[in-house]
Amino acid sequence: MRPRFLNSLVIAIAGILLSACGSGGSSGNPVVDTDPVVLDEPVQTVSPVFSGSLETEGAQSFRLNEDAVLRGLFYKSSDSPDTSASIKSLPQHGLLTLEPGGEVFVYTPEADFWGEDGFVYETSGGVRLTVSFEVMAVNDVPVISAELPRVAAQGQRFTHQLIAYDSDGDELSFFATGLPSWLSLDSATGVLSGLPTQADIGFSNGITLTVTDSSGLSAELQKVTFEVIDVNDAPTLNLTQLPAELKAREVISVRLYPDDADGEPVTLDVEENDFITGEAKGGTVTLTASDVNEVMDVNIVIRATDDRGRISREIVPFTIYPLTASGRGLTLAGIKDGRAVHVVILGDGYTIDQQNLFREHADTLIENLREDAGIVAHFDALSFHTIYTESKSTNADDSDLVDARDTYYDSAYGCGSIQRLICANNLTLLQTAIEEYPDFDQVILLVNDVRFGGSGNSGSSTAITSAYFPEIALHEMGHSQANLADEYIDNLIVETAGLPAFVEGNFANVTAISDPELVPWAHWIDPAEPLPQMDGDQGVGIFEGGLYRDKGIYRATYDSRMRNYNAEFGPVNSERWILSLYEDTDGGIHGFLPVTRSVKLASGESQTFVVSPIFEQNVQKVEWVLDGEILEPGLDPNSLTLTPATGRHVLSLTVSDISGAIRKPAPHPGVFSWTWVVEVQ
Repeated sequence: MRPRFLNSLVIAIAGILLSACGSGGSSGNPVVDTDPVVLDEPVQTVSPVFSGSLETEGAQSFRLNEDAVLRGLFYKSSDSPDTSASIKSLPQHGLLTLEPGGEVFVYTPEADFWGEDGFVYETSGGVRLTVSFEVMAVNDVPVISAELPRVAAQGQRFTHQLIAYDSDGDELSFFATGLPSWLSLDSATGVLSGLPTQADIGFSNGITLTVTDSSGLSAELQKVTFEVIDVNDAPTLNLTQLPAELKAREVISVRLYPDDADGEPVTLDVEENDFITGEAKGGTVTLTASDVNEVMDVNIVIRATDDRGRISREIVPFTIYPLTASGRGLTLAGIKDGRAVHVVILGDGYTIDQQNLFREHADTLIENLREDAGIVAHFDALSFHTIYTESKSTNADDSDLVDARDTYYDSAYGCGSIQRLICANNLTLLQTAIEEYPDFDQVILLVNDVRFGGSGNSGSSTAITSAYFPEIALHEMGHSQANLADEYIDNLIVETAGLPAFVEGNFANVTAISDPELVPWAHWIDPAEPLPQMDGDQGVGIFEGGLYRDKGIYRATYDSRMRNYNAEFGPVNSERWILSLYEDTDGGIHGFLPVTRSVKLASGESQTFVVSPIFEQNVQKVEWVLDGEILEPGLDPNSLTLTPATGRHVLSLTVSDISGAIRKPAPHPGVFSWTWVVEVQ
């Protein structure tokens, strides 16, 4: 506490400073200032305790509370009329001043100091006395600062840390009364925070902020007022009505309902891009998708502007799916036209009200194919298209001998007396696919029937599967796309259909050879490791049993998708699958330029050579060789610009698979090469 006026403090401090400089008398004693202000506190008189019978040295002890002031009377011997005293040393933790007349000293301890302090003086009679002060600790009231912002902006988060401290180091807690509903106070940290809305605009009066220490002492800020000022809000766009998908050339018009918290009119407009054009009239937005050739994920921006110019912009993602000219064929993944393995997905047993179900089943099929670890890195070679055809009935026939259900492709179970074998009208399948996609490679028929089943013939272009068992599709496409043989043993097929003929070399995954150096997959066998050949062994080896036979035919792995619908495809089958993709895409490229073998240039003229690999750079490597020297790739390894010197030059391009999924020694379809002869005159 500070009961004295500032001017007296200044005078006292000046006195201390002078004494510290050694001024104020020839004796060199500290100089103590005389304060003209006389306090109201009573004067304490303490008789000294002398250390000897001569009474030349003694001590006086005083006690006072922290932040209090003590008035004390100098000792005066009865035989000395002089009341003056000479100060020999000053207090270390407080201020010592003299009242007029010099008989009374005043001790003011430092703020918040408690403990022992003192000074030494000598009377005119030569008595030297040591004065000690015991300053008793007193719990101080905490302090809270009145410095805080009193204004918050509507729609903007308000945060302020209350400034408070306690000189005793006590833990503080914060409380408030009268806070508006939008504002809260964290009792532990003293942080005021909140987000005022349009409804909170105006004044909140009569707020009290309190800080309390651990002993219960508290300080308050009373009659605090907060004002929330109005800020023009940007309008809000409500875009839930917009679809996530557009078909190529599709035009949609959607009524939007933007909101403005300030009640102002809102104007809409569309920021167009190369794939979607748009216009806004009133609250209606019309969007038109371009006639894209590949599935595109694109964004457009829709803006809402209020009367005062505040703008909201929202990015709206769309997926655009290519359509055939007739509108019947829809591409779900990849490209509509161009170098790819084009897979047409058809559906049988889907009635007019089950078109969305057909789309769901097709999407599930694609994702199931994408999940196999052995082929996913090369998935970009596949383009998937759907063509919906209406059936009058659901499900498939129970037998190919009895046409009981009216479905578009006349699918049936029990073909060849094998219950799980599904067959259909292959001619109708192929005609439907070729009408929309003349360059298709594969057809998959999804049968809307919950019974397990499927079919696929090696070397053919059709595979059939129950739509409810999408894992069958990769197995059946293993036949139709990669010309892989079944690896399982099936006595039922042997008994009903008889053993199919086996010709060595027809299949990459089965053989009648048992020599590990001669089997079709010998390049996958590590001669330094024990040969896997027992049931349950992992890795590529030689396992007896395959192509329905339990003896005399061997397969590469203990298990694979060609043996078990729940297994992975396996490395040997994956390699053959990947090589078939390269075969169908002319080496795994979308195209290259120039397409001629010969290029003629004038001296100083430049030529750009470009290739477009189907796969990512971690799957395919592009290499350029000029006149026998390998060129370092630039920022874009798929493009090379040359300004060759006069003369004849040979430029070679090689695009090769580096995924590690192909171990078969070259030459094989996983390597594309092209050579240009460049004549510069």
